[in-house]
This record gives sequence, C-alpha cells and structure tokens, in this order.
Amino acid sequence: MAVDGIGGGSSILQTGLQGVQSGIRKASDAAEDIASNGTTRSLDTASLAESIVELREAEAQVKASAEVLETEDRLLGTLLDTQA
Repeated sequence: MAVDGIGGGSSILQTGLQGVQSGIRKASDAAEDIASNGTTRSLDTASLAESIVELREAEAQVKASAEVLETEDRLLGTLLDTQA
C-alpha cells in the first residue's frame, strides 16, 4: 500500500475514485434503462429486473469505493499525525 506523497495522490485514492466514477456511470445507465422500459418498447419485466439489479450493484460499488476513500483519508491523517 504505497502512498506517493502528500498532495501527490496515491494508488489507493485513484482506485477509490475510479470505483466511484464507474459505479455512478453504471447507476446512470441502469436508471436510464429503467426509465425507458415501457416507454419506447413494450414492458419487459426481465429487462426491468436486470436493470434494477444493476442499479443495486452500482450502489454497492459506490458505497464500497467510498469506504476505500474514507480509509485512505484516515490512513493519510494517521501518517501526517505520526510525522508531526
């Protein structure tokens, strides 16, 4: 778990941010699918259920990535406290 330096970011931070961004994109796509189901085509319950599952997966991904970011923040705070 390497920290590249204060203010220089870290691989942990980058991983957490990428996870949040990916989850948000996935949630947006799933929400769009849910909203369009039944409006542009006949109601497809299987597709709707799949989109709902994808939305829940995206929610879990964003939550997990946010926890990574919180942990990285605490770690950096601990390192700064130790150096002070």
